[in-house]
Amino acid sequence: MKLRARATVRALVGSSVLALGVAWACSGPRAVLRAAGSEPQAERNAHAAPAEGTESAVGCPLSEPGHVEGRVASNGIDELSGLVASRRQPGVFWVHNDSGDDARLFAIDGHGDTLAELALADVDANDIEDIALGQGEPGRADVLYVADTGDNFKRRRSVQIYRVEEPATPRRAGAPLELEQKVQVFEVVYEDGPHDAETLLVDPTQGDLYIVTKAHLLLREEPVGVYRLASNELSTKRSNVARKVAEIPLGPATGGDIAVDGSAVLVRNYWGALYWPRAAGETIVQALAKAPCRLSVSDVGRQGEAIGFTPDGAAFVTIAEGDHPVIYRYAFTK
Repeated sequence: MKLRARATVRALVGSSVLALGVAWACSGPRAVLRAAGSEPQAERNAHAAPAEGTESAVGCPLSEPGHVEGRVASNGIDELSGLVASRRQPGVFWVHNDSGDDARLFAIDGHGDTLAELALADVDANDIEDIALGQGEPGRADVLYVADTGDNFKRRRSVQIYRVEEPATPRRAGAPLELEQKVQVFEVVYEDGPHDAETLLVDPTQGDLYIVTKAHLLLREEPVGVYRLASNELSTKRSNVARKVAEIPLGPATGGDIAVDGSAVLVRNYWGALYWPRAAGETIVQALAKAPCRLSVSDVGRQGEAIGFTPDGAAFVTIAEGDHPVIYRYAFTK
C-alpha cells in the first residue's frame, strides 16, 4: 500500500514537473529537455551562464555534456531525493528515498549498483530530503548528516537532522551489506516559523550546516531562505535554532552540495542548478551574495532532486526520482 501510494504521488508530481519544464524550456535559456523514454548518452554542452537579471559571475565553470554513468539498479530506490559522494571510499555515493520510506541510506557505486544498506537505528523518519558529508572527530570516520526537513504544508513544529558515522562498504557490487547504526538527533526550529526544505549543505572549512528552503513549484526564481546552524552550537539536548543568513533566487530548491575543498556551492531545482564560486577566505554567505552561474542538466521534466560534487571537485553528479533513474555526470572543463 505504501509503495503504491508513493508511485501514484510520484506520477502526479512528475507530470506536473514535466509540463512546467516544457514551459520553462520554451522561455528560459540553456534548458535541456528530452521526451520521456529517450535516454541520450550525452547531452548538449552545459555551459554555465550567469543567472538572469544578474551581472556576469566571476569564475563560472564550463561543463562537458552530461554523461550517463549508469542507472540505479535497486527496485527499493524509487524516489531518490539526495546524494553525497564519499571522500574516503572512492566511487561510493550515499543516497536515500524521499518520504514514505524507512529511515535508511544506500551506498551505491557509480554504475548504480547497491553496495550497502544502512538502517538508522531508533529513527522514525518523517520526510528525509537531503544528505551531506561532514568531517568526524580527528582519527575517526567522516559523518553523514541526513536532513529530515520536508514539510510540504509547513506544519512541523520542529524538523530533525541526523548524524551518523559513515560506515565502510564493500568495494564491489554483490549482495548488499546490511548495516544498522545509532545516530545523533538534532531537533531544529527556524527562527521565523516552519519551512519546507529539501537542501542541506555542510561547510567543509567551518563545519557549519546550512538549510535552503523550498519555494512553490511554480515560482522558478522565487527567493528562498538560507538558514545557518553553527557546528559548535549543535546540541542533542535542546532545540537548535536555524537563523536566516541569506536569500537566493532558486524557487523550488531540491538539493545541493559544497565542494570538498569549500571552493564552490551548488544548489539545484527542477530546471537546472546554480553554482557559486567561493574564494579563499570567503564565508558561505559572502559567496552566495555574488551572482551565481547557471548550469544546465539533462533530467528536466523528471523531478530531478539529488545533486553532489565528486570528491575531487572536477565534476558533479545528479539523479532524478523514478524507477531505475539515470546517473548523470558533468565534468567541469575550467
